[in-house]
Amino acid sequence: DMDIKIDLLTKRRTIVTYGALSLLGCATTMITSTVGAYSGPQIDVNNAVAREFTAFPGLYPTIATKIVNGAKYNPYKTKADVYAVLESDLERDRLKQYDGAILISAPDAAIKQFKTSQICKYECGSRVSNSYRDEQIRQVQAARQGN
Repeated sequence: DMDIKIDLLTKRRTIVTYGALSLLGCATTMITSTVGAYSGPQIDVNNAVAREFTAFPGLYPTIATKIVNGAKYNPYKTKADVYAVLESDLERDRLKQYDGAILISAPDAAIKQFKTSQICKYECGSRVSNSYRDEQIRQVQAARQGN
């Protein structure tokens, strides 16, 4: 009778262990499959200001500041350049979850000037980088310069 109980207990532990490992495997597969499938706001790293990164939890302020400061002195040409300014694997892993959001465009002085102005701090409203808004800013700045 005691041997039967021990045998049943051992079988239950085995079933629970394999069931938990199976669920863990499913969760890992789901996480892995969604990493490259990011669908949300995008950010142009060569023309962004740090506060725009608040739309991406985990990136503001530390990672955002490193990316923005890196673009000031050496504009990014590839995503690898963006990852290279980060100092740890933890920071790179945090950024990887938003890899699909990273846009690399040529630096635009008019956009940067407007985004860093006091006007934008109050009128831009949304914390999300927006390529449509960036295009609107380019048009306004070009019209002011007579281009």
